[in-house]
Amino acid sequence: MVSSFRGVATAIVSIGLATCAAKRALASHRPFESPRASRAEQSASKPTADQQSNDKSDVGITKQIRHAITSDKKLSSSAHNVKVITEQGHVTLRGPVRSESEKEQIEAKAIAVAGSGNVKNEISVGTPTTKANKSKH
Repeated sequence: MVSSFRGVATAIVSIGLATCAAKRALASHRPFESPRASRAEQSASKPTADQQSNDKSDVGITKQIRHAITSDKKLSSSAHNVKVITEQGHVTLRGPVRSESEKEQIEAKAIAVAGSGNVKNEISVGTPTTKANKSKH
């Protein structure tokens, strides 16, 4: 009976010490930062689709450009899915397309709506690397 009491007491003390150690480690440790947050901080100057302005003018510009892109049936589905982000009248185009020609066509559509000095073309040529593409190789 004494040995079982000693075992229980040792277990309780061990749990208490482990809890104290964990509390100290958590108190001195920085909070978890997701990789997305880190990337967002690194590219804070690059607008993302979730930063699209809700200003009527910006929404209207984005809508006109998106309509011009999606109504052109000669463009690939990748081109139809290019991100169009408008902030204070300045448009950023981002995403992959199949060819340099598609990249130029999308940029021309955006310039026709927003003006030549208001379009930043960050479109890449080539397909994005996805898990499905990797598994095929």
